[in-house]
Amino acid sequence: MPNSLQSLLDRDPPSDYRWESTAHVAMDVNTVVATTESAVVFRLHSEWLALSTMVLHGIGPAGTVHTLPHRRNGVLLGVTPMRGELLICVSLGALLGVATVPGAAGQHAGRDEGKKDGAGRQRMIVKGAGGLLVFPVDEVYGVHRYRGEDLREVPATLAHAETRYTAGMLPWHDRWVARLDDALIFHAIAKVLS
Repeated sequence: MPNSLQSLLDRDPPSDYRWESTAHVAMDVNTVVATTESAVVFRLHSEWLALSTMVLHGIGPAGTVHTLPHRRNGVLLGVTPMRGELLICVSLGALLGVATVPGAAGQHAGRDEGKKDGAGRQRMIVKGAGGLLVFPVDEVYGVHRYRGEDLREVPATLAHAETRYTAGMLPWHDRWVARLDDALIFHAIAKVLS
């Protein structure tokens, strides 16, 4: 047995083997690299929205929001403790004009008893790029990867206030999600806070 294996390995390759191998390696290969982007998909009241993961720092449990004296403009909610520091807390819903759904949980509720899988529990999303701040959301789906060509234009028929802050619409499961324009959103928040 060892002799037959030795003879198989020691035999000369077929005459066209080197030419075929060289031609295969030298072939031009037109590869298309599909670039993907990622966004965190979350729910504000009844609206599903998405923000780029590049501007977000993390997601944490909803906590108590402490109001600030003489600062009541609807967008600025106050400050909230997050991972050992006080962060500015803003209402993305107020900025976007997303209305509260009757019977929905309160905006600042930190607990959602009866949920076994964590779905529907409120969270705080921490914005990281350009300074930390947080905003409460009603539910976080998680990270959704998509290709740039999947992003569709916002239909002209939409009359929601959030459309001016929308970069495009993403297909997600059986619905369309508004992919928010990160720069525009956080510029508007910075103007409110100044």
